[in-house]
Formats: sequence, C-alpha cells, structure tokens
Amino acid sequence: SSFNNFVTDMLRTAAGTQLALAPGFRFDSPLPAPAMLLEDNTVATGAITLEDVYRYFPVVYTLAIGQTDGAGLRNLLEGALTQVYSSDAFRQAGGWTPGLSGLRADVDLSKPDGQRVLTLSHTDGSPILPDEKLIVAGCRRPVDTADTLCGYAGFSNITPLLDPATGKPYTAADFFVHALAAGYGPAAARDSLHDVSATPVWPATPFVQPLP
Repeated sequence: SSFNNFVTDMLRTAAGTQLALAPGFRFDSPLPAPAMLLEDNTVATGAITLEDVYRYFPVVYTLAIGQTDGAGLRNLLEGALTQVYSSDAFRQAGGWTPGLSGLRADVDLSKPDGQRVLTLSHTDGSPILPDEKLIVAGCRRPVDTADTLCGYAGFSNITPLLDPATGKPYTAADFFVHALAAGYGPAAARDSLHDVSATPVWPATPFVQPLP
C-alpha cells in the first residue's frame, strides 16, 4: 500500500539501511479526507492527528535493524506469498504481504507455492545475489524471538534503533511523529512486488479461510 511505501522509505532513510520491512496490514489505515464527519462528530481537516498515528500502529512495535542474505529474503517473500496466494486454503494465513523499501521483486502469482519469486533486485536494477549480505530496518514486538523482524523469522544480529531523545528503542508511533517533523517526504508511487502474470487476487469462488 502507499502507506507502507511511505513508512518503509522513511525507516530506510533514517536507519541508513539497504532495505526496510513493515508488517503489511498492521501499518495501515485510511486518512480521513478533509470535511469528512468523524465518529465523534468532529470534522476532519486533513491533518494527521495523534489518534491517526495510533490507528496506523495499533500494535506495540519498537524499531530495529537486522541482517539477512539474498536467499533468506527470497524465502521470506515466498513464505509470505504462499500465505496469501496459495491455491491450498489450508496453507493460507493472514492475507497480506509485507511492506518493502529498497528492492524490486518480480513475481508470478500464478505459479505454485515456493516458486513465485522470479527475480530480486536493488532499486538501481542490480541483482540481489543469494549470498549477498543485506541490512534491513524493521520492527519488533515484545513476544518476538531473537531472529524475528516484523513477524518474519530468519534474521541475525538484530539491534534496536534508538530514539536519540530518550536513548530507548524507537516505538513505531514515536518514529513516525519524528519523521514527519523532520520533513521526510512521502514516497513516490512504486510497485516493489511486480506480478508479471497479472493474476487476479480475489478468488472466483468465495470460501472461508481456515484458522491455524
């Protein structure tokens, strides 16, 4: 989504990393248009309020930096795409893909599980090699294991991204406020995950997604 593009671009800029990752739907919420009547009978002005910020980040995430390689990144994306697009309903879970910044992935959503990622490249077009070391900015929850960023396992050397004002790990909400105040610009329109097959993403026959 455009909001995940915005957040991951800001995060990658602030952290100085090659890539940034966000947990898909959890970092997203529509911003009320100016003059829209809100549920508390106030009228939206178009400004981003603190209430909006906590709608964007409803889960207690802190920000962190971790390391993976090209093969690990491919495995992460294949797993995420299986959970969303598998033709086997019992392999589906969640229903979203991660927000990404700093890469382009050409995928074919019509292919079987584990075979959807065709190519991975940096934004300058150079390929991401399987053994290439990658530094990724992302997020962590208190319940995450030591190798997890934004709900995805397989990372190493994870360290917190510290808020210079407090010396403590940035919360996602505090970082967003800081980044807006610092004038980080909105992301340009882009498509980090490009489906070469233009596969429809809504099933022709409705079904109930099973719970894990």
